[in-house]
Amino acid sequence: MCLFVCACVCLCVCRITEALEKANEHFFLLGSNGKEVRLSESIDDMVAYTRLTDQVFQQILLSTDPNLKESREILEKIERRQLYKCVGQTQPSTPSKKLSKDSIAKLVISSLSPEDLKADELPELTVEDIVVDVVSFDYGMGDQNPIDHVRFYTKDKPNVAVKVRKDQVSQMLPQKFKEENVRVYCKSLDKKSLKSAWKYFITWCRQQDCITPKCAGGGEADQSSDLSFGEEREEETHFTTPYGTPYGSTHKADNGGRHKEPICGEVVKKLFPN
Repeated sequence: MCLFVCACVCLCVCRITEALEKANEHFFLLGSNGKEVRLSESIDDMVAYTRLTDQVFQQILLSTDPNLKESREILEKIERRQLYKCVGQTQPSTPSKKLSKDSIAKLVISSLSPEDLKADELPELTVEDIVVDVVSFDYGMGDQNPIDHVRFYTKDKPNVAVKVRKDQVSQMLPQKFKEENVRVYCKSLDKKSLKSAWKYFITWCRQQDCITPKCAGGGEADQSSDLSFGEEREEETHFTTPYGTPYGSTHKADNGGRHKEPICGEVVKKLFPN
């Protein structure tokens, strides 16, 4: 659940960044001395910078300026949860070589030739069709054990700092203190493009000797994996009151995971059935 939330947040941040980049030349903030400042320039004007709040999101969203159309469409897709689809996730088997996300994206796309995709009648993708995200988890000091850099005092010698050996701490300490996850997302939401992106990704993983990737369906991917991208499904969603008691009904969610009817509307119907 934590990884899913993290991935969703990263996607939202990625899309919001795209929207702000497209709006940069057409959206201005009022800075010092009444000067209009671009979003990217507000860091140098503290008056404009104080106006760089979450309200910018709504201002672009509600704008009718044709120059902000692309930004507005991106933000509307975020609200509708029409985000990029996660193709898969893997972990490098060896420590990171500090490759940039762009470099990884180029390696992923170059892992297959057009002929490799023709057999399955899948479309050829470019670097612009995918998004690569590298997520690192550690204990605060990269691949090092932070306890190795801490000194302790004993009651016998309160003025002498000593280092505690690993075997004195516990026999259950982790062997690695840093983990990296490489995630690949596909911008196109049609089923063939998603399967094509998955084939690029899993081929790259094999070439780089990465851990068997987790596919979009939640399991480990193999050569015969059949990913159910974009298929319609109905899910029952149970609502509860703020006190944790059930309302006693279910709702069906659409393909985007959004409820077809607001929760408040369901509550009103139950309170006033007639």
